[in-house]
Amino acid sequence: MIGTLPVHLAAQVCAAGAAYWHLILALPAGLRGQEISAQAMAQMGARLQRFEVCTASEPRIDAP
Repeated sequence: MIGTLPVHLAAQVCAAGAAYWHLILALPAGLRGQEISAQAMAQMGARLQRFEVCTASEPRIDAP
């Protein structure tokens, strides 16, 4: 799966045995909600990074 999913959905993808590749792109506020070409994404430094996301077996209440 390639995209920008919320963490709980990325965990479901990984739990199903699929790989999750996150699209990392520092998008200026003025371009949000617009179609962006592959060339423009490349110029802005877009990249894909694989993540392995899983749920914790027990929640940590003491975590900061």
